[in-house]
Amino acid sequence: MRYDELKDMIKDAMKAHDKVRLSILRQLHGEIKNIEVDERREATEADVDAMTKRLIKQTKETLEGSVKAGTNEERTETLRIQVAILEDLLPEQLSGDALCE
Repeated sequence: MRYDELKDMIKDAMKAHDKVRLSILRQLHGEIKNIEVDERREATEADVDAMTKRLIKQTKETLEGSVKAGTNEERTETLRIQVAILEDLLPEQLSGDALCE
């Protein structure tokens, strides 16, 4: 996914009033913006994918902690939705059969 596509997705989430999607997309946008500021360069598609994977890992870890604690079902469900949104942003991974073709 390209950085400008992410910006468009944020705009669409704002228009749709989708708070969960908007929250995680803004978090991803902030992380990518940090790359641009810290490294003084434009974010590449590889940067966006790498940051998305990192954010998925962090969100899954938070989700596991929330499930183990078992205290806030609403927060746990929000984290599940955020992980699904982030996973949809990544390019589709090829399965074993597709790799052999």
